[in-house]
Amino acid sequence: MRARPGRRPATWWRCGPRILCRVAGLCACLAVAAPVAAQPALPGAARSTLPVDGAAIEARFLRGLALLNGGQAAAAIPLFLDILAGDPTLVRVRLELARAYFAAEQWSRAREEFFAVLSTDLPEPARLRVLGFIRAIDARRGFDWDLSIGLVTLGERRRYDSDTVDLEIAGTVLPFTLERDTDTEPGLRVTGAARWRQGLTRVGATELVGFAGVDLDALEGPGARYDDITIGARTGVRFLGARSSVVAAAFGRSRHVAGDGFEDRFGLDLSFERRSAGGVSVFGAASWAVLDSAISDDRDGHAVAAQLGLRRSVGGRATLGAALRVEENRVAFDLEDYRDTELRVFGSYDAVRGITLRPELSLRYRDFRDPSPLFTASPNERAVQVALTVQKSDLFLGDGFSPFARVSHTRSRSDIDAYSYTESEVQIGLERRF
Repeated sequence: MRARPGRRPATWWRCGPRILCRVAGLCACLAVAAPVAAQPALPGAARSTLPVDGAAIEARFLRGLALLNGGQAAAAIPLFLDILAGDPTLVRVRLELARAYFAAEQWSRAREEFFAVLSTDLPEPARLRVLGFIRAIDARRGFDWDLSIGLVTLGERRRYDSDTVDLEIAGTVLPFTLERDTDTEPGLRVTGAARWRQGLTRVGATELVGFAGVDLDALEGPGARYDDITIGARTGVRFLGARSSVVAAAFGRSRHVAGDGFEDRFGLDLSFERRSAGGVSVFGAASWAVLDSAISDDRDGHAVAAQLGLRRSVGGRATLGAALRVEENRVAFDLEDYRDTELRVFGSYDAVRGITLRPELSLRYRDFRDPSPLFTASPNERAVQVALTVQKSDLFLGDGFSPFARVSHTRSRSDIDAYSYTESEVQIGLERRF
């Protein structure tokens, strides 16, 4: 069962609709950045490799290249994306798109595109330059921000196999009926982040960069009944090598449900990435956090997590990856004292007509460490989730936002029917591209 909010007052703020306006305004302010000088073109083919029947495409490509080299990266990005919508295999266009994202300080987008082309047949000078761009992205300075807004259904989306649970009391098995909230209502999901980075020092080929940032994940409806808002802060240092990076950071996170404090987390994390010249990346992370519950003292404790994964680019237009994650919650409350083991397979594929597909498959096993002796069967959960995000990458609304839709379906099974459920979710919204 999901925990309900308690009576302890919120520790950071009283959540409400105004918080979304504040954060959106903060992200908008941080979006104002000084123009970035255009980066030199990548070495390799001096002539574009556009289709023979694409005179108009050639003209758009040259126009985009002129805008990019003239310091107008934001104006060049839609032109390159429009060309790739017709033929996602054009490596030269994708390289210039990555360079435009880089100049526009859209670091995550630039990194994705540079990483994708590593699996193509690039000349060695171009490959080395691409690796140099990826390293420069990791060593970036200044501010950047991301924002996503979508329509969702709030409330209890889970449909349980049963509302009756059998408990053994004094040698007698008695059925108990669980009273669950089954109402739903439309709402908004807002996710965003704002980050600042500053170079600190360099020792030989290793560079040290400091960073700090805040992030938001909020569900908010017409009232506060189903509000679920998490805000976090993180600061640390990044060690950069030629093809690797290591990050050490401290973080804090506060979650509020229905306007009341729910849980605070404070901890440390360590992560790394090692990439090859052929488009293969190995990554991992470990974290430790103290849990401070606003519900009850028996939910206080700590959490430990570790992750190891691999991803690679495929054909210059797709990525494929897998990650194994283990997380332990250690608290006194038996339904929150568990170990999660999750295998996630994910990918991204640029199809035609500007459609980007991001499928995901997740297998999770939840092992409750010390379940209540009243249960007549094991409450352990075995869950399978499939999800697909579809984005129209060449369509822009407002100031660089693209529409997307995400659907997911989860089936979780337990030996106790009252804890077996099916959950489906649909989200339609806008995501900032540049």
